[in-house]
Amino acid sequence: KLDGKVVVTGHDAELAAVWRLLRGTQGMTVLVDTRQLASAAIGAAADIRAGRQPHADGKINNGFMDVESRLLAPVLVTKENINATLIDTGYFNKEAVYGDKFELEL
Repeated sequence: KLDGKVVVTGHDAELAAVWRLLRGTQGMTVLVDTRQLASAAIGAAADIRAGRQPHADGKINNGFMDVESRLLAPVLVTKENINATLIDTGYFNKEAVYGDKFELEL
């Protein structure tokens, strides 16, 4: 019951989070496009299967060592850029975001 009293943020740009953005009960969410994640994972699996080192473009320290990593760019999603970041890119269709189910959730 802290809607409007504290800033609420999220990660993964799930549809429910998008609806909260539209309602104004969440301030932002972060999207790392699952289509890009899947493509990177498939590429890494193919590299491993072929005996190659998977592509890495950075390192992440896991508390013990630096781990070669494939880093994908996160995208900040707000109420103002839902169309450009989620609908225009095909991540969600307009009906999923603004359709009947959203209306039922209001």
